[in-house]
Amino acid sequence: MRAARRCRGRFSEESSAFPAASQTWKVGWAGRSGNPALNPKNINGGAFLADIVAVDFPKSTMCFMYRSAEKVMDSFGRLLCAGDDAATIEAERADWRSTPALMRVATLPMLPLYATALEDAATAGSLPFGEASRAKVAMEFCKWFDAVVSWLTLVQRRHDEQLDDPVTRAVAIRYDDFVAEASREDVLVAALRHLGGFFETDGDVAKAVAVFDVDSQAGSAMTRHSAAPFLTDADRTLARRCVADAAKVLKLPLKALDGGANLLLPNSLGAKDCPTYKTVEPTAFQKFQKKVGAFEENNCAQS
Repeated sequence: MRAARRCRGRFSEESSAFPAASQTWKVGWAGRSGNPALNPKNINGGAFLADIVAVDFPKSTMCFMYRSAEKVMDSFGRLLCAGDDAATIEAERADWRSTPALMRVATLPMLPLYATALEDAATAGSLPFGEASRAKVAMEFCKWFDAVVSWLTLVQRRHDEQLDDPVTRAVAIRYDDFVAEASREDVLVAALRHLGGFFETDGDVAKAVAVFDVDSQAGSAMTRHSAAPFLTDADRTLARRCVADAAKVLKLPLKALDGGANLLLPNSLGAKDCPTYKTVEPTAFQKFQKKVGAFEENNCAQS
């Protein structure tokens, strides 16, 4: 399963494995059909597709948006489990508690995870997702961590391979910075400049910022969620502990803030003191290969 999950192929072949509903395509701004935008919705789809797109579309641009673990878990949990009444929740908690804590994660139907190191840490208890209040909460733990860890692992691996591609050049956007009035304009403009949308006048910037006044999900299923919290206080505490421990356990550049209530990833637009990916000094052969590649690209451009 793990080997099959990691096989590489052409974009047209690999992307066919993803349901259309899991992807959002938008025609590029300015109405140019040659600038499609892909927003993967499925679990870990961002890292899986980024790995493929970087090979097939080497001039593409990417960004990774992220948000506090407990906020994402509670938001999606309230949406997906809106129909759960008190009796259902208590029955699920009792059933979950009946399984030994170290065996609970292994029973989740969503395994295997894309990030194998994460799955190993979760099943071993180094990141104790099994201490969540019920199975549905533990699944939200797996989803959030799998998305973040898969991305960080992918970018670090491509840095280790000395690649200069859309993945290693990608930026990150922390949701809090993106929506906060004090920072959103700077972050928005920086993001769109990175992605290829350039603003030459203040009026263009104002039009882009005005979009924040519109609820893009109004009337959609995303607004029909439970009013009751999905996470218990103990779940929130556990989420913060896992975020705080993740960098050490998984050896990834993730900086926990406020005891794990928030976090910071490398290359986050508008943020200070971001962690960084490890860099390795290229070998003489790798330097030579890079020069050859640049020479060939230059010749192709001139021919």
